[in-house]
Amino acid sequence: MKKYRKYIIMAATLLFSTVKITYAIDDSWYKAYDTTKKDVYSYPSFLWNKKAYTIGALAVIGSSLLIDKSVKNFFIHNKNKTANDIANVVEPFGNYMVMIPLVSGMSFYGYFTNHKKLKDASLTSLESGLFAGVMAFGLKTIVGRERPNYTNSNVHFKPFKIEEKYSSFPSGSATIAWATITPYAVYYNKPILYAIPVMVDVERLYKNKHWTSDVLAGSFLGFSVGFLLSQNHLKLFGKDISIQTDGRSVVLSTEF
Repeated sequence: MKKYRKYIIMAATLLFSTVKITYAIDDSWYKAYDTTKKDVYSYPSFLWNKKAYTIGALAVIGSSLLIDKSVKNFFIHNKNKTANDIANVVEPFGNYMVMIPLVSGMSFYGYFTNHKKLKDASLTSLESGLFAGVMAFGLKTIVGRERPNYTNSNVHFKPFKIEEKYSSFPSGSATIAWATITPYAVYYNKPILYAIPVMVDVERLYKNKHWTSDVLAGSFLGFSVGFLLSQNHLKLFGKDISIQTDGRSVVLSTEF
């Protein structure tokens, strides 16, 4: 898989460019994709403006280091055929080679069938998946954390060691799942869709491919990127979304 990575990235870039050109005939989305740079540059300020949530997420990720080993041992000793089958069904939703083409196809379907919401959500999902995926790949390279299926130590790192063995943090599958599903959950106001990336999170732990902290980091990265891009793009159509809390729960609100 490693030797094909550069070709996959090139193909994804070409696909992204093709979609952008195709949708240039739709003025609203031509403008939306001209804000791609703004989407990228606005991410740090987004995290800062939502610093209470960002700090909370980082605290949870950091604290999860304490349970990395116990969660690993739990799943190692609790496997069965039914769980194996479910994990295999869920796994593709975290695979960028599946999700990127899938949401691209949905965007084209939405366009040619005049299903505007599907088209818009799918384009946002596509950009979110590519943006978050690149960030995850960069972090994997910089951090160089060893995967749990190779070691029992959750603090073994070899930064810039470009090998599958040292690409545990953050979970790319969790990142892709949350980044691509979040826009649909936001656009359609269907929180139930978050069950899909949650199941991907569990699948990565069940198959011993990632530590708990890897999965939580990937989930936060994917969700935050997907939410930000949905927020940015919905504003182009006179809509807005926000995160609200009453101290006991967190609610995503969409205004049309």
